[in-house]
Amino acid sequence: VNTSEEPSWKDNFFEGIPSPAGGILILMPLVFSLSEMNIIDINYNIVVPTFFVIISFLLISKVPTYSFNKIVIVATQMMESMIENQLPTRAEVFDVANAVLDGTDAVMLSAETAAGKFPAMAVAAMDRVCRHAEKQRIARISDHRINTEFREIDEAVAMSAMYAANHLGAKAIAALTESGKTALWMSRISSGIPIYALTSHVETRRKVTLYRGVYPVSFEPISTNHAEVNQEAIDELVRRGTVRDGDLVVLTKGDLMGVLGGTNAMKIVRVGDLVKPDM
Repeated sequence: VNTSEEPSWKDNFFEGIPSPAGGILILMPLVFSLSEMNIIDINYNIVVPTFFVIISFLLISKVPTYSFNKIVIVATQMMESMIENQLPTRAEVFDVANAVLDGTDAVMLSAETAAGKFPAMAVAAMDRVCRHAEKQRIARISDHRINTEFREIDEAVAMSAMYAANHLGAKAIAALTESGKTALWMSRISSGIPIYALTSHVETRRKVTLYRGVYPVSFEPISTNHAEVNQEAIDELVRRGTVRDGDLVVLTKGDLMGVLGGTNAMKIVRVGDLVKPDM
């Protein structure tokens, strides 16, 4: 994860994000670095918060696009007053809510939980704000890449799956994935529909926990028959209580299991109506 307080982006701000980085961590010192680099001109005592909101929005909205497709974590001393107090300030609540509404993948606490007097309360307060913000309509609609062409097959499948799920009222999205990339593409679309990344790889399950709206599921299909794998995936979601008979599920996977970046198919199924494969 690249940290956005590094003052190394003077020539081209966004191209300073190294390609190997899995994401970007936005910190308040970024604003001061930008001022020192003459990228922005600020009055420290008056408009630092305003410019931080603007720069944060630019990063949150830019980094998840095709050029980067990275996760974004916002860590801006978000509940700093709760190091000493049991309740956050109004400004802190707005900071967290705005980060969620702008599209960040995750928000982060530091001193509030590492050295604060009320770590559990700080986590609970941030959780409440995030959950309420995610219920707002603006957090559930998206125009991500609506006027651009897709360059990769797995991205096209992921975007198609999200479009179908949002317009059909699907209960869940199941992405059978090796690397988690398909789930990452899906998480770029604002939606209230949960995305389940079904994978046998522990590393992938750990990674997707940072993707917005994505939940890891340990999944090792017994069969190699496509119809049977579909049924196993749906059965796993039913077993977890995620879906039930009659619910619509959008499922994505690749023809060749075990191949990275091989997602090339989407299937829309109604739980309980899957055709049983011939034995």
